[in-house]
Amino acid sequence: MAEIDAFLLDIFNAEQEERVQRLNRFHQLRLERQQLRDVSNPFTLPAEFFRRYYRMPPHVVMRLIGLVENRLIRERSTAIPTHLSVLITLRFLAEGGLQKGFAQDFVHPVSQSTASQCIARVIDTINHLADDFIRFPGTEGQREHNSNRFQRTTRIPGIIGAVDGFMVTFYRPTINEEAFFNYRVGTSMNVQIIVDSDYNILNIRVCPGSNNDRFVWQFSEAKEYMEDLRADENFPNRYYTNR
Repeated sequence: MAEIDAFLLDIFNAEQEERVQRLNRFHQLRLERQQLRDVSNPFTLPAEFFRRYYRMPPHVVMRLIGLVENRLIRERSTAIPTHLSVLITLRFLAEGGLQKGFAQDFVHPVSQSTASQCIARVIDTINHLADDFIRFPGTEGQREHNSNRFQRTTRIPGIIGAVDGFMVTFYRPTINEEAFFNYRVGTSMNVQIIVDSDYNILNIRVCPGSNNDRFVWQFSEAKEYMEDLRADENFPNRYYTNR
């Protein structure tokens, strides 16, 4: 019996020692990441590498940080600096991959769970700014400006925007899966975007993937707006879309 007790005690002690070692490694990794964050400055990267890595040049990223930092500072729930939170989000969006890659990313030394929090907060903040930047041309002067820009590049008069749709796939939802199922690509969202001649976004409409492009356009605000323009005396009996 004494031998069995000693054997079990050895197992217990070994498990305890392994648990302590794992905990020490975890704390050491957190410390190393924190030290790396303290000295991490991705803006010192070569400009071309920075642009490829984040899909934006440094001056555009700096402007984005300036737009979102006040809201992010008020709602900050982690010790991650604002500029690093934005860069983490841009890297995730640029890569289009899984967040687990951050575990081996020494440009952004954070864990996957921390990266997930940063991405959610930054994207939510950017969405709150959407109405300040995504605007359909609402005045005659704006429409004329867009039309002139398009005519210079396409030689076609009267164009104020170019519209197209695409499918964004994602993991199967647990609720209302049938609404998002598209027979061509699977579970998805149907995204309709209107841009000007410089590819600035003028309007976005997002619908579940089971809806086709015709449905998305038919019930969009942009379509209603163009109907109102066509009804105006300056636009009698003209079609407002062209393929």
